[in-house]
Amino acid sequence: MPTDSLIARIKDLKKNNPQYNVITTFENGEEGIYPDHYNNNFYICYFYVKSIKTTMHCVINVSKEVKDVQTEIGFDGVTTSPNFASWKTINSKELSKEENLKLKKVFELVILDKLGVWKKDCCLN
Repeated sequence: MPTDSLIARIKDLKKNNPQYNVITTFENGEEGIYPDHYNNNFYICYFYVKSIKTTMHCVINVSKEVKDVQTEIGFDGVTTSPNFASWKTINSKELSKEENLKLKKVFELVILDKLGVWKKDCCLN
């Protein structure tokens, strides 16, 4: 699907399932939803998965160079810290093989399956 459609689906998913929003305390002391946002050539989004008390960090390349290719969402990292500390990178030695596989499976079932039809990159496990 086009990049804009994927981002719209993410926004709809979080609007209709507010439990996936990341709640944070801002500098002024007020609590609110930590916003997904654009950062240079990327759309950065976060999902909180209550069942495993984990925030998932994802990126979508929105640069002009990738407009005509298949849209990809990258599952980049996770944290169980309520203040966005101690991030661990997916597919790195920071996570055991078992943890890594479990987190990716949760991401697929809880997030990707709700965004529509998707396919796993054949070269990444």
